[in-house]
Amino acid sequence: MITPTPINLDPVLALDTPIGGEVQFIIHRVLDGESLQYYADLYKTSTEAILAVNQDLTLPMWVGWVVVIPIDIDDPTGLPSFEAFQVRMRGLTVEALAEELLIDPTNLSTYNNVPIDYKFSPGEWILVPRE
Repeated sequence: MITPTPINLDPVLALDTPIGGEVQFIIHRVLDGESLQYYADLYKTSTEAILAVNQDLTLPMWVGWVVVIPIDIDDPTGLPSFEAFQVRMRGLTVEALAEELLIDPTNLSTYNNVPIDYKFSPGEWILVPRE
């Protein structure tokens, strides 16, 4: 009897999962009672670094907002700010999405640690660098 092998249908690029290569980030949906200081302590970063890497983060944060959190980074110098983006279309390539978002495909590939020919799946969360 053949036993089917389960297929992991979860997105590779998901909320609360480290994204990136040498420099990593978490994309997180804010829950009740959470604060920038909580994230800074949890991910060994600083509140200043969190504010610096988020394109449009304003305070106070609201439950349900999505925030980008750098991991083990106190000084974000040299990093762009990011926008968290959820992919909606199947089979969208890095190059096609970069063109749609008006960004460099190499940066999209690098910060999300995916090859340039990677095809995104619906539901995946990615970092969109916004210089």
